[in-house]
Amino acid sequence: MGIHYLIFAVLSSFVVSASFEFLFYRAFNRDGAAHALYHFAFTVSKAVAKALLHVLLILAAMGVGITRDCLGAVLWQVVLLGASIILTTLWAAESSAMLGAFSVSLPRTGAASLVEAVWLLWLLCALEETLQTLASTKQITKLVVFLRLRKVVWGVLAVVVGYCVLFSFPLLEAASERWWKLQWFFMEGVWWCVWLVILAAVEFLWRPLDNSRAYARHVEIATDESRDAVENESLQDYSGAIQVSAVPDASLKAMTFS
Repeated sequence: MGIHYLIFAVLSSFVVSASFEFLFYRAFNRDGAAHALYHFAFTVSKAVAKALLHVLLILAAMGVGITRDCLGAVLWQVVLLGASIILTTLWAAESSAMLGAFSVSLPRTGAASLVEAVWLLWLLCALEETLQTLASTKQITKLVVFLRLRKVVWGVLAVVVGYCVLFSFPLLEAASERWWKLQWFFMEGVWWCVWLVILAAVEFLWRPLDNSRAYARHVEIATDESRDAVENESLQDYSGAIQVSAVPDASLKAMTFS
């Protein structure tokens, strides 16, 4: 199934990005200067990992692997989104070099924020559309998966907003001299943890089945509990015995085949 390969690609990209980041900071602490090669490799790998994770969430919200087995005509839009995230992330990364971590370039960060806003709006709209489709067709089992995904998305959004409010850039700048050992965690580690939670949730909800493609195409038979309750009223239980209500002969019709 394509989405499971994408999950593996996201995991691999995060491992590669974390490795380059470790090498970059180790070389910086050893030599006291940023190495251009490590910085370039770390920045590019981080942008690719971020783009892959964003694409993965869009595909999950669209129901790939559960309600559909392919994207169809939407594929080029998803590819364009991923490319935009990579380019804006690389562009914004140039404005925060190692020695000027708190400097902000408004045009670059504005472009990255705009792409993030478009992605978030697309994610929420796609998720709600999938929920409405599953609810209207009474796909209860699949609906539960997307309800859980929606809880995860809104929970992560609440945590991110709270973190941005409590740990604004001025606060981090004032606290960096006192807690300089934790500066990396405040600037980078928190986002790694957020991404890890999101990825773990998608991995659990989209865990592979014996035949994931068949499951994505499977349509659950809708059952009307109220209709079943009405039909079962003809079964009367008295003292442990079951009585079946009589059916008038006039309502009986012969079965015909066409």
